[in-house]
Amino acid sequence: MDVSALAGLGLAVAALVVSLLIEGGNFASLINPSALVLILGGTLGATIMSFPKRQAMSLVGWIVRALRGGEPNLREIIEALVSFAEMARREGLMSLEGKLSTVGNPLVAHGLELVASALDIDQIRSILEGEVEEIQQHLDTGAAMLEAAGGYSPTMGIIGTVMGLIHVLGNISSPEKLAASIATAFLATFYGISFANLFWLPLANKLKQMARVQRSMHEIIIEGLVAVAQGTNPRLVRDRLESLAGLREARETKG
Repeated sequence: MDVSALAGLGLAVAALVVSLLIEGGNFASLINPSALVLILGGTLGATIMSFPKRQAMSLVGWIVRALRGGEPNLREIIEALVSFAEMARREGLMSLEGKLSTVGNPLVAHGLELVASALDIDQIRSILEGEVEEIQQHLDTGAAMLEAAGGYSPTMGIIGTVMGLIHVLGNISSPEKLAASIATAFLATFYGISFANLFWLPLANKLKQMARVQRSMHEIIIEGLVAVAQGTNPRLVRDRLESLAGLREARETKG
């Protein structure tokens, strides 16, 4: 799991609880199972209904992926591409076919296959850019689903509060308990807003950031594979890719 995601969620929840205790509140007063069922079930249902079946069924997977997080090791990717450039210059493009089974990144593996097939440079770039665009659209869909859930959650909270008030006002047999019952009804709004701003929307932004990082990684991979196909000097390949990744500037600053 992504430490920053868990730490951020923990900090937000802790701040909420501490502020409640400072005001003299009771944590138990925030527990309302029926409101929780309505908010979560209603939000998930509305979100699933908003997307095609194939995409809707992946909602839980997107939540897990956003929580898991993780960033690609650009240095490792660059080193691999440089080694491919060295092999191609030393043994020819056909030698790269022997490396296909050892490559873990699907885009790199397919790119090496295209390079080893001696396709035209423009064709290689076009095919890989098409794959990257498909991957980006997939990530954008995940972010859109979580963002949609963040929009539905507060609305479900309002619906829950209205339902609670209707129930309270329809059963005013004990006026002295009216205030407590109304407070309980408003817990639905509290849940809806809290889930939207502490869970759904942050996870959506997490996926958007992951998409930006992946786009940069894919740009580096495509440029590296094109350079391999062109027979570019490995040293120049390294300099070019490190510059794209921002690693060259970091290395020079450190030096």
